[in-house]
Amino acid sequence: LPNMLSCHVTIIHGAEGPSNCITCGDASGHLSVSESARMILRGAADVIVAGGAESKLNPMGLLRQQLLGRLSPRDGETACRPFDRDHDGTVIGEGGGLLILEDLDRAVSRGAKIYAELVGVGAACDPTGIDVRKLGAGSLDLSARKAMDGAGIAPEQVDLIVAHGTGVPDEDAAEADCWRQALGQAVSRPAAVAVTGATGSMFAGAGGVELAAAALALSKQEVPPTVHFATAAQGVGLNLSAETKHAPLTYAVTGAFTVGGQSAACVLKRYEG
Repeated sequence: LPNMLSCHVTIIHGAEGPSNCITCGDASGHLSVSESARMILRGAADVIVAGGAESKLNPMGLLRQQLLGRLSPRDGETACRPFDRDHDGTVIGEGGGLLILEDLDRAVSRGAKIYAELVGVGAACDPTGIDVRKLGAGSLDLSARKAMDGAGIAPEQVDLIVAHGTGVPDEDAAEADCWRQALGQAVSRPAAVAVTGATGSMFAGAGGVELAAAALALSKQEVPPTVHFATAAQGVGLNLSAETKHAPLTYAVTGAFTVGGQSAACVLKRYEG
């Protein structure tokens, strides 16, 4: 059962607050963080561990991705190439990411190391995603715009995009179009990164890793590389680089989508306390 992970973790650690499991594929991590933030805001919990993990390294998981035509036929470590001209599919990775969320005043009072502030969240879906053979990005543009509206920022204020970047050509194209619709002419200004080239697709584990990457980037003022990226595919328009870059970063927006048409996004702000 999917909720057994969160269930047993709360039992082992004696956590007495809400325990929940979101099963929305790649969008789960962002949705988990979004729901957790709302729980804290309404006083349902003091601290929440949020994120996600998944493994599809099993016969059924592999078969489903192969039948959907999402897997790269290329051998070797460079097979997953998000947004690159030579992208030809994704590679199944395994892992996850977790974030600790709490009220800012509480974090300050206990002397916690604060990596970033969560200032905006958004979610959306594309009803045509019910046809899983039609690859898309789950209306990620709507999720990103909702998250930016919640943060009270304009596209021109975004300094970093942490993209989902599966490496599947049709999905990369659809995602790039969503970022373009969400940020308009400002889409090429902020630095952009996709971690998938280094990790492979982690599915429900991806969102937590992408959020952690965004928080670390803001904290370190450093844009991580998009591994295996060389030349952008036609029409991508994102400011991607295979090199690590230092840059002044205040706002980062990250989003993810899943086969089936769901998406979610979060805006993080550099903590300057």
